[in-house]
Amino acid sequence: MNKTAVRIALLTWALGMAAAPLATGPQAGEAHVYIAPYAFDSRFTGEGQVSGGNSGTDFDLEDTLGIDPKEMVTGLDGFVKLLGSRIDFGYNKGDYDGRERLSGSLVFNGITYGAGETVRSSIDMTHYRLMYGFDFGLKVVNVGFLVGGHLVDVDARVKSSATGSEKENLRAPIPAVGVSLGVHPISQIAIHAQVSGLSVTVSGIKAKLIDGFAGIHYLPIPKLGIVAGYRYFIFDAEDKDEEDKVDIKQRGPYAGIALHL
Repeated sequence: MNKTAVRIALLTWALGMAAAPLATGPQAGEAHVYIAPYAFDSRFTGEGQVSGGNSGTDFDLEDTLGIDPKEMVTGLDGFVKLLGSRIDFGYNKGDYDGRERLSGSLVFNGITYGAGETVRSSIDMTHYRLMYGFDFGLKVVNVGFLVGGHLVDVDARVKSSATGSEKENLRAPIPAVGVSLGVHPISQIAIHAQVSGLSVTVSGIKAKLIDGFAGIHYLPIPKLGIVAGYRYFIFDAEDKDEEDKVDIKQRGPYAGIALHL
């Protein structure tokens, strides 16, 4: 876990310990606030093409650019519930880099890197989620329906000592619908799952996004606990007019602290 994740975890733990003496479940009409900072052992793979007005080269993140697919990502999940309605939010950020000697030429954003050049590449991806919906409780089971959007912000950079550095930014807001599921068999254990996404075409750009996670929560005291599970994210976009495209996946186990207020 990196320093950012440790700071978030320690702060949340301190808040939870301060709130623990007040531990009583939310009463009818009271807001329920949930905050869960986590560390995500992600595997990041994919391919793309960045033309820059010229015919770009298809590239694979790992095979062509040497991007290391394994990275510890930090993030945050949360929601605010009141009278059956829910505001759901999420955030995570991953920084990936690598180094590779090109087996063939690479055209990236109009710049040609020749075969045999050693390139250093980096991809920084930030993902935001904001949704609104309603929950329906059926004894130990909660089902919710969500509508909102995701924002994916990707910065990609390629550089070599011979050709120099070139970068490209992609910022894509994607509308989404989703569903959530909560199962609470006993007071100390909860199972939560959520998936959202959509396939849309806007201004000639075809995009698809799927974001999901499932986790088991253990709360040794009523307001504070730990969560562990699995996350999956896919983002696929193509602009045929500009000959740009990206198809990336991010998945893996995660663990964090769950705070209920």
